[in-house]
Amino acid sequence: MTKYQSPIIALAGLLFCLAVSGCLNRSLPQTNYFSLMTLKQLEMAKPLATVRDIRIGVGPVTIPDSLKRAQIVTRSQGNRYHFSELNRWAGTLEKDIAVVVSHNLGVLLASEEVVAFPWPNTFQPNFRVVVDIEQLDGELGGAAELNARWFIVDEAADSLLETGQVAYRQALADSSHVALVEAESRLIAMLSNDIAAVIMRHSP
Repeated sequence: MTKYQSPIIALAGLLFCLAVSGCLNRSLPQTNYFSLMTLKQLEMAKPLATVRDIRIGVGPVTIPDSLKRAQIVTRSQGNRYHFSELNRWAGTLEKDIAVVVSHNLGVLLASEEVVAFPWPNTFQPNFRVVVDIEQLDGELGGAAELNARWFIVDEAADSLLETGQVAYRQALADSSHVALVEAESRLIAMLSNDIAAVIMRHSP
């Protein structure tokens, strides 16, 4: 081997490794990251009323341990769970729910005074909305389900105004995780509508 051949062979080896690496990267499946969709994103933004001089704090939101992970969960045969490595939440699900519900309530009540927990010390809500999610999952190609309890608290009087429990089901458009997240977003929209209607009844 001459002194010129060694660098050429090394360069050829490097180019081969880069080519193989590029092929492998192209063949690896891509991870998808999702967040729940708001009423505006779902094109369902229709205000129910305009509530003035009312400040609403949303949260905390609690979720089951099965949902406290980045992977999106699906359920089959009643109690069998699957956690998708390639389809994940972009953030923390309970915080995402709080943000989406607060956004939805702001739209439904035509108010800019709706803030998700934790809110700054300068924000003093009149009403606090606490949400306990018991189930938020679904079966690909089937339906998404939401079971939840909500509590509306009068912050000034430090008293519980009203509580309720919901059980919703939303069919998926197809068998993809995109359809699952959209269906779950519609379930959260239904929950937001119910809570907004209660706040309207208690508003001056």
